Amino acid sequence: MIELRGVTQHYGVRPVLRRIDLQIESGELTAIVGPNGMGKSTLLGVIAGVLSPQQGYVEIDGLRRRRSAEEELEIRRRVVYLPDHPWLPVSRTGREFLLGVGQLYGVDSERLFDHIDRLLTLFELSREGDWPMRSYSNGQKQKIAVCSALVTDPAARRTVRRRPRPVRNSGAKACVIAHRGTKRPNRRDDRARSRTGRRDRAQNHRAP
Repeated sequence: MIELRGVTQHYGVRPVLRRIDLQIESGELTAIVGPNGMGKSTLLGVIAGVLSPQQGYVEIDGLRRRRSAEEELEIRRRVVYLPDHPWLPVSRTGREFLLGVGQLYGVDSERLFDHIDRLLTLFELSREGDWPMRSYSNGQKQKIAVCSALVTDPAARRTVRRRPRPVRNSGAKACVIAHRGTKRPNRRDDRARSRTGRRDRAQNHRAP
């Protein structure tokens, strides 16, 4: 479970998040939607540990971020953060990049090579996987970035066949952000949280 309690984040004198309470259960896909400048990326950064809130805290599976070095390290083993503009080592090939990420997360070497092949095939990068990433199109860079998130857990390949629906059955937790106008999830057991009007409010919506 991902849990936020009283999270407040601001940049200088500009408040972005105010006393945010949020809970995401295992197997739940949660969408954070709203217009530009409402703090969606900031909220995701706080959950991911990239930003440290001025007030409040974030817990993941009962482990609190930044409470101790041991807890933070364990959280980082369990969490993958994929920003909208991820950094890529463009002088490396896509395959080398995925291999490095998998090794960083301690994926068994024998499973890792197999897993990388499956991901590259799934995302139609089998040939491009051996090219330097500087030669990739923007779309191919986005694909390899998604692969880098999924390569951390060989079991994760089951969650991305064509739709995110299997997340519910895998026990994983997923949180994504979208701008206003994005179609809400159409599954009754998933929740879309719309942050509208003020930065200190979060509303829960059931999909129709």
